[in-house]
Formats: sequence, C-alpha cells, structure tokens
Amino acid sequence: MYNYQPKKPTKTENERKDKVKSVRMSKDEEKKINDNANKAGMSFGSYMVNVAANGGNKFTPADLVEFQNTVNDICNIVKENAPDKVQNMQEGAFKLWRKLI
Repeated sequence: MYNYQPKKPTKTENERKDKVKSVRMSKDEEKKINDNANKAGMSFGSYMVNVAANGGNKFTPADLVEFQNTVNDICNIVKENAPDKVQNMQEGAFKLWRKLI
C-alpha cells in the first residue's frame, strides 16, 4: 500500500515568498541596480528586496555575518594575548555592530 506523506514546508508563513510586484525603471536605473546586485553577489530580485526591506542598508546579510565572524576572531586573539582588554573590545564591537544594523 502506498503511504504518501505530504512534504512539510521548510519556511514559515512569514518567510514564504509568494508575492510578485512589477516595478518600472529606466534602462540606466536597471543597469545600476543590476551592477550593484552583481557586486553584492545577489540576483536582481533578491537585491531589490534586500535593499527595500532593510531600509537602504548597503550591507547584505552575508556581509554582516562576515563582519561578525571577523570581530569574533579578533576578540579571541585579544583574549589570548591581552585578556584585560577583552571587555573594552567587546563593548566597541557591540557599538560598531549597532551602527551596521
């Protein structure tokens, strides 16, 4: 007997991308957006959504992860070599992080 189990959605209701919008733009605007998307390593549509949803933040989520990983590595080096400086380093990193997001 065949026992079919429907696949559960991997994304929550809020994460699903089920809306489609049409946007008019000039050829120059399209080229500029496309160039920026390519620089960010994103598709045209993903870049448009990311920029619009993040209030013009020029950093992609991948950029923010890279920044955080670098700061974590730096904090670990400081912890090994100058443990008394770790608290100041973490506070400075937190202030920087707040400016990025």
